[in-house]
Amino acid sequence: MLLKIRERATIPTFDAFYTDSMILEALNDELRETVYPDFINLHNGSGIQVVDIPLQLPNGASAFPTGLMPYPKRCYGTMIRKAYFKNSSGNVFDLPLLSDAQIDNYRFINVSSSSTTVQGLFVQNDFIRIVPTQSNNPGFISLRYVIQVPSLVNDPGLFGNITNLQVPGGFNLLPVITTNNFSFLNSYCPINSNNYFDIYRKSTGSILYPDVLLKRRIDSFGNVNFFDVLSPLSNDQIQELTNCQQGGFPINSYTPADLLLMPADQNFFTPINPEIDDYLAVKTGSRLLLAQGNGEEAAQLNDSAKMIWEKIMPLFAQRIKANMITLKPRRGIRAYSLTYNYWR
Repeated sequence: MLLKIRERATIPTFDAFYTDSMILEALNDELRETVYPDFINLHNGSGIQVVDIPLQLPNGASAFPTGLMPYPKRCYGTMIRKAYFKNSSGNVFDLPLLSDAQIDNYRFINVSSSSTTVQGLFVQNDFIRIVPTQSNNPGFISLRYVIQVPSLVNDPGLFGNITNLQVPGGFNLLPVITTNNFSFLNSYCPINSNNYFDIYRKSTGSILYPDVLLKRRIDSFGNVNFFDVLSPLSNDQIQELTNCQQGGFPINSYTPADLLLMPADQNFFTPINPEIDDYLAVKTGSRLLLAQGNGEEAAQLNDSAKMIWEKIMPLFAQRIKANMITLKPRRGIRAYSLTYNYWR
């Protein structure tokens, strides 16, 4: 990618001013400020993560006694796409994100409620307020959110190919991940220690599961890149990962091909589809030329970027051709009820 940017911006590899670290910084800026938002707007499902947040602690106490639930730590802006309530029986209900007018209707509700029904959510600074506050609810809040773009790092030892995924065959056993090519592990996650990792699909650049807590240990064969999965992956999710092969078809026996393990919130690969890499390279080259004061060539590269975008846009906009429901801004939307609300 760095060589591609130099080529697009006609920056020679021996240029002493534009070092790789400077180009990488411009690449990260362009990815965060322009390309990733463009990609998110282009394809409604890109960057989507789902997290189930329990409303009770293991000891039965309320996890959020004041009703304030922090945003997921890597949520992109405040982009909560959808919220659900899952009760203890496994039933799932849509949760409305309440407008200002709807919030006023709740001002006389008690601060805490023994009800096991969540009525809705609203944003309060860096928190999501649960309405009403739950004091005795064994259910879950399920959030669909857009994850932040990770920082690109120019270190080929930063990732490992996942070589095996094992689902345990009995109780009290943990799922296991085996990987290779981790030259940095002794500092990031020494043997018998825990740390957070992201699981990627190499062919698309997508983060399949972020912030997976792994414990590194030595297996019975002396393998030092052997990890117990502590959270949050279930056995079923481990099984789903085995299907993420080239082509994406379910298979009976696992053939390692397309899964990568990286430290959380860092990436050696661009977290977008490879088809968009050219667009990212040209946009970054234009940024570098503009910073150099070469506005004319920067404008030419920007025009090239628009042409690339127009060619690839239909491919991703119609990745799944179906009648999609578009969510409109919350303000000014008429609420049909306080507990059941579709925005179309």
